[in-house]
Amino acid sequence: SAGIAREVGASGEIRNVADTLTDPGLGSEITDHDGFKIWSLLSVPIRNSEDNVIGVVQLKNKCNGKPFTEAFAIFCGLGIHNCQMYESACKLMAKQSVALEVLSYHATAPQEDVDRLKKAVIPTGNEYQLYSFEFNDFLLSEDDTCKAAVRMFVEMDIPNKFYIPYEVGHFRCGCVCAISFY
Repeated sequence: SAGIAREVGASGEIRNVADTLTDPGLGSEITDHDGFKIWSLLSVPIRNSEDNVIGVVQLKNKCNGKPFTEAFAIFCGLGIHNCQMYESACKLMAKQSVALEVLSYHATAPQEDVDRLKKAVIPTGNEYQLYSFEFNDFLLSEDDTCKAAVRMFVEMDIPNKFYIPYEVGHFRCGCVCAISFY
């Protein structure tokens, strides 16, 4: 039966042997590797989505169809469910990709705002009253809110703690601008 499985795998054709003794291609009794006598055999190639043969299923010695039909129906149901779940996951991944692209586009600050913030003199924390309980960020303009955020990053030593090189500072400014202006 292993030889028939190899043959079906190579050819991709279904092989149905109703009686191994009278089949012209076999003409003798077939025994499995463990001595199991086979008198009828159905070998069907298993194909993937690209129609390539990825395996062979063999059904041996059919008695009646009921147990096989029930088991095969469960197997088919699992396969169909798996395909539906995969399709659903692909659709959700595509939607997520589009959503992230849209969010990324809208969360980006205009380059002129980033350049302006990079060139600006950032006042000290005392000038913004960052250490005071009277500090109120609602009174700050958008530009001052960005400058105050950059000042907090610098005073908390965020660039050194997270190993952000000074050249990447424009990212910090761009991020602050994008958060503030949106």
